[in-house]
Amino acid sequence: MVCGEVSGNLAIRDFDIEGSYESWVASQPSLASTLPTVRTARGYHVYCRTALPVRIRKYPDGELRGTGGYTLAPPSIHPSDAHYQWKIALEGELPIIEPAVFARPHDSKKLKQREQSQQKPTEPTEANRGHSEKLELQEAIVCTIPNAAGERERKLMELARRIHAIVGRKIEPRDLTPIFDEWWTKAETIVATKDYTLGLASFVRAYQRVKVPYGETMADVLQAAMAATPPSWAIKLRCELLASICRELQHRNTPEPFYLSARKAGELTKESYPTAYRKMELLVAMGHLEVAKRGKPGGQEATRYRCIGDW
Repeated sequence: MVCGEVSGNLAIRDFDIEGSYESWVASQPSLASTLPTVRTARGYHVYCRTALPVRIRKYPDGELRGTGGYTLAPPSIHPSDAHYQWKIALEGELPIIEPAVFARPHDSKKLKQREQSQQKPTEPTEANRGHSEKLELQEAIVCTIPNAAGERERKLMELARRIHAIVGRKIEPRDLTPIFDEWWTKAETIVATKDYTLGLASFVRAYQRVKVPYGETMADVLQAAMAATPPSWAIKLRCELLASICRELQHRNTPEPFYLSARKAGELTKESYPTAYRKMELLVAMGHLEVAKRGKPGGQEATRYRCIGDW
């Protein structure tokens, strides 16, 4: 089932952690009792429509699937042999829901406890997870084959972003080669520059430069940050939105550090570049952020940060 605008703005909140779904049910009892819901191999899928198209939003406990996403619906069978089953059946028109109702509550300590204690007998094995991931990678390759000469760089960047979204972790450059090889066998007759080595170099460079995985935009990050409760210390420092943006970026990039330039931070918080820069440096000085890697001057590469301490 394809999500997004092509399906009338169909959106599906995927809860991979059962405890997170139960917390959401407790916070939204009326919606939870009426929205079509599917029991999956690891958790639940909650179906709805949105007024405007939304792209995929990643959460530590799952994701909100919109444009660019798809899902298996009952009576499909997961690679783990688990059957997708309706908990609340799909009947009639799907209601239009504000995506913010699915934002993950940022009670990190309680959620970590739930994650650590979550043990389910239907949890897919590593082999099954690998099989599912392989299928998604194959789809990413097919979706990024150029339609005409001159599209190589753009399509390779899209492939790199899709890999980030699927795998959710860094891959060593040497491990990218099999993915590129499969892409190259399908794209070589289409691209103008038929130099394998240059193509592989472009792909590795694109992968290393990815800042936002496929299906996500900084607008999505901002919307999620605005819907979340800021850390208590951020209220005292009067930088609630900036802190929430940093936390959202960290959640979407965990365990890796996240990119954020002072200029982009200023755009998101509607502050001047110098003001945003000083606030970012304050968060570093106060021990809430650490600099993983300084950016390059001239906007060539943004600074990479990591959230530390109590968020």
